[in-house]
Amino acid sequence: MNLALILLGSLASPLFLLVIEKILPYPYILEEILKLIFVLLYIGQEKVYKTTLFNYVILSGLLFAFSESIFFLTNILALQTYNIFFLRLVLTSILHATTISVIYFCSKRTKYGWLLGLLLAMVIHYIYNSAVMSFQI
Repeated sequence: MNLALILLGSLASPLFLLVIEKILPYPYILEEILKLIFVLLYIGQEKVYKTTLFNYVILSGLLFAFSESIFFLTNILALQTYNIFFLRLVLTSILHATTISVIYFCSKRTKYGWLLGLLLAMVIHYIYNSAVMSFQI
């Protein structure tokens, strides 16, 4: 698979997750499983490119965060809380870049490291969501 297609998938995937999360409201599970798929695709490409693709992994996390924030912009506009958009964009960018990195590094360590990476990323995402929900802006 082409690297550009993986990046495009990272950018477009929050749109598909938006629909699925209406039925299964567990974003910390669904989003991290999707990021695991992207990581496994990148690891498969490392054999072709004979180099680490960590920069692309980070870029995938940032693109995911960006498009997710754009979808949430409609809620922000409806509530007229414009100043929160940039804060949300920065915080979710850090979150998604971190969780996809955790999955990537754990996946490269051992044969089943992807499972540990996935679980750690889910826990990080869950803690982040819980912390955000406890703040009232």
